[in-house]
Amino acid sequence: MRYPVEALLRTPIELWSAAIAAVAALVLVSAHNQLFLPRIFAIAIATVFLMLAIMRAVQGIRVILYQKGLVSSKAWSIRSDKIPQKPGFIYLGSGFKWTQRHMQRLADTARPESRKYLKARTSRAQHPWIRSRRDSENTARPAATPISGRPELHGVELRKQPVWLNSADRVGHTLVLGTTRVGKTRLAELLISQDIRNRNVVLVFDPKGDIDLLRRTYAEAKRCGREHQFSMFHLGYPEFSCRYNAIGRFSRITEVATRIANQLPSGGNSSAFREFAWRFVNIIAHAIVALGHTPNYLKISK
Repeated sequence: MRYPVEALLRTPIELWSAAIAAVAALVLVSAHNQLFLPRIFAIAIATVFLMLAIMRAVQGIRVILYQKGLVSSKAWSIRSDKIPQKPGFIYLGSGFKWTQRHMQRLADTARPESRKYLKARTSRAQHPWIRSRRDSENTARPAATPISGRPELHGVELRKQPVWLNSADRVGHTLVLGTTRVGKTRLAELLISQDIRNRNVVLVFDPKGDIDLLRRTYAEAKRCGREHQFSMFHLGYPEFSCRYNAIGRFSRITEVATRIANQLPSGGNSSAFREFAWRFVNIIAHAIVALGHTPNYLKISK
């Protein structure tokens, strides 16, 4: 039985054998007379050595690229009009399916002897005292923003492919985990952009109040010709916010007084005042409905 064993956090010794094989092929072709070999026979052997050199070089380069991917993390971006489309699916980005092999590779990065392959490159954003001559001349040049997260989570796999989510699975719940500044909001922008483009009804609840998310949502609505359907609700900016009548829809008129009276305290001596307020508001709500109007806070206050 075959047991595959990987050892990617090491010196790429494949390059040594590739170099030796390439030199052997060159010697066979250029000095076949000194080796007392017929030219055709020497070319055939040199071809075998050259194929071995290429194979071993590819293996060595794969080890180098794997180690490089563990310590470098590049920001991934895509234009809105370049987002791939697939009927019945939502595009999530570029990635891979996490398997036991990737878990083993991630566990290997925690070994003490492997830490030397995970030393992150020094960046100006992390070390502001290291500056080039060009940076010294241009003091207004903004520093690059470092990318948070763990690069080795992405580097444990070199082959990335498009990741799709079946639209039928969206009726359930989807949980996205991640620490600060690793791309959760950017993923939300990707999903929002596709839903707006697919003419779906999109509701975005953002307790954090990310202005970039608000701008991106409006930009996508405008790009798809749906800016007239865009509405923003924000208590902090009433001059720009749409209005919501919390007491305008009800099945019984008494619900209007209940919703307003529920804001008053009910403990101790406050219960009598709350009861009085409920009856008073209930009479006003009946009168407003009898006049053919929809109750709201302004009308009741007036």
